[in-house]
Amino acid sequence: MLAGIVRRFGEVYAEDVPMPVIGDYDALVKIIACAFCNGTDSHIIEGTLPFVSPLPLILGHESVGRIIEVGAKVRNYKVGDIVFRPQVVYKNVPDVPNICWGGFAEYGVVSDGRAIAEDKAGSVLSGSWAMQQIIPEGIDPIEATVLITVKETLSSLLIAGFNAGKSLLIFGSGPVGMSFAICGRMLGASNVVIVGRRDERLKQTLAFGVDETINSSKEDVVKKARELSKGRGFDLVVDAIGSYEVINLAVKTVARKGIVGQYGVPVVPREQFQRFELDFRGTPSNWSLSFLNPDEPSTHEIVCGWVKHDLLSMKTFITEIMPLKDIDHAYEIVKSGNAIKVILTM
Repeated sequence: MLAGIVRRFGEVYAEDVPMPVIGDYDALVKIIACAFCNGTDSHIIEGTLPFVSPLPLILGHESVGRIIEVGAKVRNYKVGDIVFRPQVVYKNVPDVPNICWGGFAEYGVVSDGRAIAEDKAGSVLSGSWAMQQIIPEGIDPIEATVLITVKETLSSLLIAGFNAGKSLLIFGSGPVGMSFAICGRMLGASNVVIVGRRDERLKQTLAFGVDETINSSKEDVVKKARELSKGRGFDLVVDAIGSYEVINLAVKTVARKGIVGQYGVPVVPREQFQRFELDFRGTPSNWSLSFLNPDEPSTHEIVCGWVKHDLLSMKTFITEIMPLKDIDHAYEIVKSGNAIKVILTM
């Protein structure tokens, strides 16, 4: 089968690899599509993510597929189910690539973690089992790859206690920032403002529920944020990029009793990860800094409900759809900075 493999940092190609083999508590999945995560996948390919499997590796974590075979003791999945996050998994197979989620592949595995826990049957083959949820009928599986980002960002907003009437400032105008914006709007945000560096991309964000934009390459971000919040600051400020420099700007834009949330993963050496100097000058009293580690499974029913009832369209996110064999070209499109989401089909 084909899979997207990084053998040298800076390059990704589709190559043949062995099929995964399932156990009694696993299901084999024909992967239908996997979306590029513009941040994480790019950092994996470039070797700049603080934690990454040794090369060579199979990447991709925004996958969707159809179950085609179930193990003898699987009872929470059935053949035909469409599921999130199937991934390549190898157990005791020599001379295969390492797995860094492994969703860019023609076949993958989901594990029935609940059955394993109930039977006290040991460890789960697929480490992402809690996120390998069944997608309801009526949702397009290719478009559904986008929902993984939406589920993550919605759960992060809820973890931060965001709700109706609160204001939201987002650093980062990529697909994650856009997803935060649309989820904030769905939760009843009073004001949604996004910070980016390019006018063309900032204009695109207006289709995702953004009220105002700030171009950090042209404007004083702190001054403009204060102006747009009428001097109050924002109830929640999210770093959707992953930058300690951004965090030091964000703390100067947050409202009293507000929260600064770090969602993006900083591109720093592993030994420096989550260690940085914080400049408190110009910050309000009684604010907090929170690491927004998403709880994706908790928002599954909400987000799928939005789609089923036509409250959310994934088409707005999708720039390109192309076959897995062209993963190298897909990565060049992502690197150009002109794509929102690029999806590879298997």
